[in-house]
Amino acid sequence: MSETMQQQIDLEVNKMRAPGGMAAVMLNRHEYEQLIRKAITNGTLIGYVHGETFTRERLERKYRDMDQEMQLLRERVKDLELEVIAAAK
Repeated sequence: MSETMQQQIDLEVNKMRAPGGMAAVMLNRHEYEQLIRKAITNGTLIGYVHGETFTRERLERKYRDMDQEMQLLRERVKDLELEVIAAAK
């Protein structure tokens, strides 16, 4: 887990913390289920966003690499064309 992702999760945990200096808060079953559902949903969304960001960055790097390779191949084809023209004369 990345440091940024952990920081975002910690921020969500702080948002759900009991207000003030209260040591314990009594929750009924429905409130407890809502709190757990919210925590899981927020954690899932944080993971999804980081996964999508990682995938986008990886694909951008791959695209740049492929584009650079295409440029090199074009240059090589031009060189070969010149060699064929020179050899034909």
